[in-house]
Amino acid sequence: MIALGIGCRGGCDAAEIVTLAQTTLAALHLAPAQVTVIASLQDKAGLPAITSAAAQLGLTLRLLPLTALQAASPRALSRSEAALRAHGLPSLAETAALAALGPDAALLAPRRLSQRASCAVALEKPSS
Repeated sequence: MIALGIGCRGGCDAAEIVTLAQTTLAALHLAPAQVTVIASLQDKAGLPAITSAAAQLGLTLRLLPLTALQAASPRALSRSEAALRAHGLPSLAETAALAALGPDAALLAPRRLSQRASCAVALEKPSS
């Protein structure tokens, strides 16, 4: 399974998230059809941009509690001062992607950024 993790600030629209998701996937030689879920922090539920972006990409949106993202924090590759200040997370996008797939997931690359959004891709590794 593959998950897209999304973080965004106020003023971000769905088009920015969709474009960032598509370019992030293309850089990893993946297509949106290969992605299982788009994930973000539960606190982002009130932002229509994420809901709309998930619908435009044809993906199920999974909004996760902060505790789930915190548990995934040690596996993050990036450090965002904004995410640290706002949520105590090294990267909202990275931890959301990881948390959506569980403890065996790993990031395929560090997060990518646009002006108001971040996107990360995680892959569920088969358990041994």
